Amino acid sequence: MKKVFVILLISSFYIQASCSKQTYVSSNVTLATEKFISSNMVNENGILATYLKDEASTNPTLAAGREALSESIGLQLTYLVQKNDRKAFETYYQSLNKYFISQETGIVYWKLEKDGSTNVTTNALVDDWRIADALFKAGEKWNIQKYITTAKNICNAINTYNKNNGYIVNFYDEQYKKSNDTVSIFFVDPTALNYMLKYNLIDSETYNLMNSLLKNTPNDGVFFSENYNVITKTYQNEPRVNMIEQLYIAYFLKLAGIDSTSFYSFAKEQFIKNKMLFGQYDRATRRPLVKYESNAVYGMLILYALQMNDQKFAKSVYQRMRKFEITDKKSPYYGGYVIKTKNGYNTHIFDNLFPLLAKQELETIY
Repeated sequence: MKKVFVILLISSFYIQASCSKQTYVSSNVTLATEKFISSNMVNENGILATYLKDEASTNPTLAAGREALSESIGLQLTYLVQKNDRKAFETYYQSLNKYFISQETGIVYWKLEKDGSTNVTTNALVDDWRIADALFKAGEKWNIQKYITTAKNICNAINTYNKNNGYIVNFYDEQYKKSNDTVSIFFVDPTALNYMLKYNLIDSETYNLMNSLLKNTPNDGVFFSENYNVITKTYQNEPRVNMIEQLYIAYFLKLAGIDSTSFYSFAKEQFIKNKMLFGQYDRATRRPLVKYESNAVYGMLILYALQMNDQKFAKSVYQRMRKFEITDKKSPYYGGYVIKTKNGYNTHIFDNLFPLLAKQELETIY
């Protein structure tokens, strides 16, 4: 599902934001970024916009301008339940029910127009699972049954429609009433699978199949295979490696109890050597294919480093990421990861939500 794969990577910009003199994480460090998002990245109807700048869509398979993504609301819900912000969580929960969830199947549409309408008929597995994770956690944490009920409904839809040859696959298309034949490994969320098993929303055979698919993911000494074809039952590699996808796989493997030391060592060595991590690499040569950095990548790298219990490296990555945050309190973009382009200032929501989640985790160790 190319449109979903690309969405994860749109957050990569040629970064030109102002540098910060602050080199430490303080308490409530997330508040400036949270305020930037609420002030600049929320449409009038309450849904999160993908870009700061409103532009017309030129490709229906990509998000543009103030269109909204299901991944964004999933990340936001994850942040809010971890923050213990029940009021804001409820607000976004209402938006989820009102705009994103299909009345026909219960799947979560992966993209909305800025007015909340949708022209898409497909979901994205990883986004649906992330939303369900947050809902399960919130329901259990605050003893609110409706969150658990909605999470169950989403997972039931996944188990009903996102199935092919026994596997839970990337997407289901309501229009054509068909699921695809690929599982992207960076979609296989072990936390979601555990919730589904806990609430009897998945049989043990499917649970074991998906867990094995993740845990048996091959690597070439550094990089993981990104996809699995459920018809041919073969793993597939891309010659052009996207680091956000690789970080997701490594992170999910760690959550499943498997260390990926070769990939972690590569990412760490690249960062130390170059003082940065590039957005894409060549699988064969291990050389960077682009010059850009991505704050979404840095946010995910911080979360991964903390899972690897490497707090020192996580802090180093934070210092690099922090250089691209607007720290001028007089700026209307204070707290945001905003860059100046030829068409004016802009940012992608992922380049703010991933740093927000990373900073939230970092606060616990400073």
